Amino acid sequence: MSKWMNFERTTLWKQLAASLVVSILMVLLAVCAARLIVGFSYAPLAVFWDSLLLFAVMAVVHWVTRRTVATVALGFALAAFFITGNGVKSIMLGMPLGLADLKPAVALLGVLEGARLAGAVAGIVVLLGLALWGLWPGKNRLKWLLLPPLLVATILGAVWLVNGDEILSSESGVSRVDVLKQRGGFLYLASDAVRYMRNDRIPSRSKVAHALAATKARGSSMPTHARNIHLILVESFWDVTALDGFKMSSDPWDGRIRDWWNAGGRSGVLSPVFGGATANAEFEVLCGLPATGAGRVVFSEGITNDLPCMPAVLRQYGYLTTASHPYKKTFWNRDTAYAKVGFEQYLPDQAFEMDDRDGMFLNDRSLLFQSLARLNLLKKDRPHLSYVVSLSSHYPYERDRTKRPDRIQVTPAAVALGNYANAISYSTEALADYVDALRDMDPDALIVIFGDHAPVLDSSPDPYEIAGLREGGTTLPEGYARLSLTPLIVIDGKNGPKSMGTQPLYELAPKIVEMATAGQVSLPHAEAILHPDMRTRNFLASMLVPGNEGWRRCSRDDDKSCEAGRDSRNELRALRDDLVWGHQYALQMWDTPNVGKHGMTINRDHYGCVFDVEAWGPQVGSKGQPMNKQPSGNSALWFKVRRVRGDPVLFVDDERADIVVASGSASASYAAPQFIHAEGEHRVSYQCEDEAPVAFGKLTITAK
Repeated sequence: MSKWMNFERTTLWKQLAASLVVSILMVLLAVCAARLIVGFSYAPLAVFWDSLLLFAVMAVVHWVTRRTVATVALGFALAAFFITGNGVKSIMLGMPLGLADLKPAVALLGVLEGARLAGAVAGIVVLLGLALWGLWPGKNRLKWLLLPPLLVATILGAVWLVNGDEILSSESGVSRVDVLKQRGGFLYLASDAVRYMRNDRIPSRSKVAHALAATKARGSSMPTHARNIHLILVESFWDVTALDGFKMSSDPWDGRIRDWWNAGGRSGVLSPVFGGATANAEFEVLCGLPATGAGRVVFSEGITNDLPCMPAVLRQYGYLTTASHPYKKTFWNRDTAYAKVGFEQYLPDQAFEMDDRDGMFLNDRSLLFQSLARLNLLKKDRPHLSYVVSLSSHYPYERDRTKRPDRIQVTPAAVALGNYANAISYSTEALADYVDALRDMDPDALIVIFGDHAPVLDSSPDPYEIAGLREGGTTLPEGYARLSLTPLIVIDGKNGPKSMGTQPLYELAPKIVEMATAGQVSLPHAEAILHPDMRTRNFLASMLVPGNEGWRRCSRDDDKSCEAGRDSRNELRALRDDLVWGHQYALQMWDTPNVGKHGMTINRDHYGCVFDVEAWGPQVGSKGQPMNKQPSGNSALWFKVRRVRGDPVLFVDDERADIVVASGSASASYAAPQFIHAEGEHRVSYQCEDEAPVAFGKLTITAK
């Protein structure tokens, strides 16, 4: 430590020079890590900006705290997050990190388990720990109060200097990933934060009036013949056979699904998201409104008002509206968002028998046929909207290979693509069987199948880059429409598959309502959504508009159709913001009564979860010694289980650990348990969400 203490006594200029060198080395290390991990490359100018801003931040922090080692730790944490983390997200999900990612990031941890979850949590804890250590006030508490305004002034000054927030607008015609590559992670995130905080999502009456100037509300009446609607969101449903450069041993889609899609003219919807944020695709298909962009998720942002969405409007006219999503009810805020859009019943994981899992998700065949059994029990006095969200084909595409072995080989080998192809093969087979059963049971029903987004296919290799859709994480101009487009299959009762063309996903809701009710029921805002001059698609912070040769991405200096598209996009945003978060001026101007406050029942046929233990151990340990010591140094308990359902967690006294289940066995690992240091008996129990702990044994710690 003497060397570091001597550093404090060197001249200011020497300290600054050393800090600059350290900053440059950290940035270069983070840049190399992004390159090695996912193949993401930064431009020399980005290295310059990142080095300069990291140096400025470290210099300010060190001047305030006078703690050299802690400041270096802070710099390491910032470089890892802002530079390496930004590169990884850009490759995996097509967009850099942004301030709006904070809420979704917490939610996304919920779809990880086992080693992936442990790695993600450990990384976050380490980086946060280093950052907090570096920012801790220490003895200079009064001086430390200067730190926040100094850091804010440093960052805002850099953003102002390069006009950073303006370059991030979709009007600039510049890819967000390209901005990151040229400007670096620090300047990009600072610019994004400024842009995020400037956002005002409560439009004025005059702004809403301007947006609705060319439209009027569509009226509705009680339908004389209301057909049942089966709306099925298939997770990551996409046609990977269209990826140039790869060959598959057989079609990943079930032949019936392929035939129905072809018979319907290979229709498609343009999704607002890539690789994740399914809830934004849900919002669009349920509400007929464009979702938020730049990382925001409407459900997570919190819906203020009860909305005139498809479930709510159909419910007004006698429909039973149900949503089935066999996962945690709080994920993406669905337990409140589904009520706001008008569902009468919500069936989360606790409404299903979790009898067959792929990784942490209920297998699609089990989900679909449990849903079918419920449909068979419904009374025939009300038409119904049944909305089902599948999960088997969710990243990382895990399967129970004892029941569903590989049956598709991909050439050249690409692990994620191969796993996805096999996952979607089993999903579409189950889906086709389900649709056949629906058509036999309900031949007049309207069946709508669509994908929420294209799949994440990792980076070693990146199949999208090999296929010419991306380059170094940057989506190429011709790749935007293809990556946004997901398949759409509409089976119009006895008429069979129907051609729907290609449309933004938010256009689908008003069309479904009018098809199911022979035009007698409409969403009040259908006129605005389906207006031929208001077609636009926001995707990866860029804007797409229709043309003679299909949908295309607009750049800064594009023609009048892009200018008109920008106007339309702004008008649709104003309508969305007014209905979702604002004063709902649109409904007042149209003299349309609101749909009223929605009540929703959350079904819990299977309360809590089950952790039926046949045997477990070790049940005795020595004080201070790890139990069943793992290579990582952790203590672990093992379990032989008869049956497991749900997501139980283990407690030894009050110390919590996640339970990892695999083929009749389970384990729970503790990194630094305190119970091994306390002699005596310790209660062992498991607990499920919203349930009391269930004790099933005692663990004894003896003297050494």
